[in-house]
Amino acid sequence: MNSWVEQLPSKRWRARYLLPSGEKRTAGTFDSKDEANAVAYLAHEAAHSLGWRDPKARGKTWGEWCEAWWPDRAVSPGVLKRDISPRNKHLLPKWGKVPLIEITRHDVKSWAAQLRRDGLAPTSIQRIVHLFSGSLTAAIDAEVLVSNPATRLALPHGQTDEMRFLTHEEASALMEAADEWTTPFLALLLATGLRWGEAAGLQHKRVDRARGQIRVAEVWDDAMGSLKAYPKGRRIRSVPLSPDVHLPEGAGLIFGKMNYANWRHRQWEPTLERSKLGHVRPHDLRHTYASWLVQNGTPLAEIGRLLGHVSPVTTQRYAHLVDTDNASILSALPDMSAWGKRGVNEAQMGLD
Repeated sequence: MNSWVEQLPSKRWRARYLLPSGEKRTAGTFDSKDEANAVAYLAHEAAHSLGWRDPKARGKTWGEWCEAWWPDRAVSPGVLKRDISPRNKHLLPKWGKVPLIEITRHDVKSWAAQLRRDGLAPTSIQRIVHLFSGSLTAAIDAEVLVSNPATRLALPHGQTDEMRFLTHEEASALMEAADEWTTPFLALLLATGLRWGEAAGLQHKRVDRARGQIRVAEVWDDAMGSLKAYPKGRRIRSVPLSPDVHLPEGAGLIFGKMNYANWRHRQWEPTLERSKLGHVRPHDLRHTYASWLVQNGTPLAEIGRLLGHVSPVTTQRYAHLVDTDNASILSALPDMSAWGKRGVNEAQMGLD
């Protein structure tokens, strides 16, 4: 018997039922035996068909669940900090008071459509909905839900920005427009294909001039203002470094503590304006590095290794690659000696 009633000395009726574990639970007491029977039956059905550990959890709102889930998320402090804004601005106002059991796929689709009507960019909508979906997946793991109504939604895709590949001449124009503070950093990006955070997090101890390479082992977490172990994909890698790329001397972080927004406003945008190259993103310097290697015949698998790309297909091939032929890679890059040593000694930016 999965649900039943018991009469109490008060002549009222107690509704009882079994959890999937076999544990007995009470769903309340009632004046009517029929009402108690009905509630006991529904409580048992909810416990089994909806996957609740405890049917009382049916009344738990998304906001209450979020409060329990948020501190235990297995993400970096930077990601946790970044997600606070969409949580407070979009998730809590919409779902904070809604019981988890009442969230339907139709509701989530309608909400995503409303975000688009509100003018949010497709990439922002994807990030917000994925955060919400992650919270519901965690509820499944906690055996509170048995399905996620926000998973695998057909969300709008943003128009992919066209990648910009600079020629050697355009790269030289960019470097000539850079001031003494900006020159070493841009030279590093163009000469190694590092992501901005990888370059900002590069330490002097990771530069091996004798072997002509750098070791990418940390990344600068801009949100937290601190170093984070391992670059994107958690794969430490070595990248050849031309002797013509001059970096500031010292210890610790090569360029000091940086802030991306400040760097872009104070250094990148003025440099780009002076260069008259039009629309170029900092990340396009990474694409440019890759394009130079492709034009020089460097295998795509090797380029992927140098850039730290993560792919289930290519990972095994990386394990069998021979050591990088530094000479062939460096030969693909332009003559950097003309970019000079401007500002090397003064390039400790210290942008806190």
